Amino acid sequence: MFFSLSSRAYLEVKWANIHKGNPLFYQTMHSNPQYNLILVIDGPVYLEVDGERTTLQSGELMLLAPWQKHQGWQRMEEHSGFFWVQFTSDSDIDPIDDEVRTESEIRLLAPDMNDLRTPSGTHSRLLIPQRFQTASRFEIMILFEKLLRETERPQGYFRIRVAVLLWTILEKLADETLQHRNIDSALPASFLTYPRIVNLLEESYFQERTKDFYEISLNLTYEYVSNVFKKYAGIILTTYLQLLRMQHAQNQLRQTTDSIQQIAHDVGYDDPYYFSKVFKKTVGVTPTEYRNRDTRSTNAKL
Repeated sequence: MFFSLSSRAYLEVKWANIHKGNPLFYQTMHSNPQYNLILVIDGPVYLEVDGERTTLQSGELMLLAPWQKHQGWQRMEEHSGFFWVQFTSDSDIDPIDDEVRTESEIRLLAPDMNDLRTPSGTHSRLLIPQRFQTASRFEIMILFEKLLRETERPQGYFRIRVAVLLWTILEKLADETLQHRNIDSALPASFLTYPRIVNLLEESYFQERTKDFYEISLNLTYEYVSNVFKKYAGIILTTYLQLLRMQHAQNQLRQTTDSIQQIAHDVGYDDPYYFSKVFKKTVGVTPTEYRNRDTRSTNAKL
């Protein structure tokens, strides 16, 4: 059993502690609305989850979903115990079958349109096992200890610090899972070229550029540049250039009193009529309508 966690999720730590021995655990049923992440410090720990009995050894982690019933099903040694942290997520942490296809796992690693400046609905995901024996036991224990200290002595931006620590724990767990399942997490060499292409586009979108410009600037053929960009961005070069220009134009319409003709020229269009046509097709309204609508919205707030 695995969970898929969005990189955009906001995680909030609700509670964290260390539990040792049997009090409030052995045959004491628990169920709460948060996710529960457990790391066994000293095993064995006899944990029953939704009626299924498990024996967790030192260094094992288990992630419980909200409202899962759990308790100790057998007495353990008084020195045995575990770290635990309860947290919430503003987006679902989706369950995935054990038999995750390799192709699906690779998609979890794939770069997405967040590398671009334009809005995107795509996001990366972490593959997190419900139960896992970590080889980084002591490293993760140190992170748990830091998280616990922050919750015991909260001050300043402690909520942000504990969220970062929890994310670090989950990322290490997800990364180790990929290694354990022999999934090659290295991105192909072509991805190293991708940021260079994006940067060049974002630095030159307001001017007309020839194929030669891209080939000379990147020392690559234009065909290769186009293929690499399409592969990772999911859109073609000209579409992204147009989106960048329209994004810039919208900002100019909101922030300045420049004429439509001047704004068209600033974002790379010599013909203001063609600019207006492209703007309406992309944004849904003409530049004038967009400016008037934004002005009315601003006045309404005053």
